[in-house]
Amino acid sequence: MSRIFRRDEGFTLIELLVVVAIIAILASIALPQYSIHLKKSKVIAELAMVRRSLKMLGSDTGYFPGGHDAFVSPRNLVPSVNGAEYSDLTADDMGLFNDNGAFFGPGNDWDGPYLFNKYLDGANKFVDPWGTQYWIDYDYDTGGGVYIVAVVSSGPNKSAVNVYDSDNFYVSVGG
Repeated sequence: MSRIFRRDEGFTLIELLVVVAIIAILASIALPQYSIHLKKSKVIAELAMVRRSLKMLGSDTGYFPGGHDAFVSPRNLVPSVNGAEYSDLTADDMGLFNDNGAFFGPGNDWDGPYLFNKYLDGANKFVDPWGTQYWIDYDYDTGGGVYIVAVVSSGPNKSAVNVYDSDNFYVSVGG
């Protein structure tokens, strides 16, 4: 019994290798874009979480971190507190992760923690997906002379506190 090999019964090894190579090329293009979008989604979710936490802290105590009035106007043409930036949201006087009594004191209405340690990195800092600490800015310049109280991520370029550039992510605390 002789077998006749027919060419249309399967794929050759070369054809399979070409398909695998095409899939690998497409994956190498798609994965970095997926990673970028994943980081952006994480920073947006974390900024919203900090915003909610600050609003709860302000509602409970009447103050935002640093002793600033929790009832400042969310948008001003003149900065409400000039030069007030706080880059360590885990500090005791921030009141988000703990209250050591240094600022909020005994008998206050602090009802935290408002953020939990599971959000901290290995150095016990609250950082964005690019490894830079989130910061609160009481005079964040959104452009056009409009200032807001904002929680800010410096974004992929890891710019310093009080540097306003196009890759920053921020959320207004007021309003």
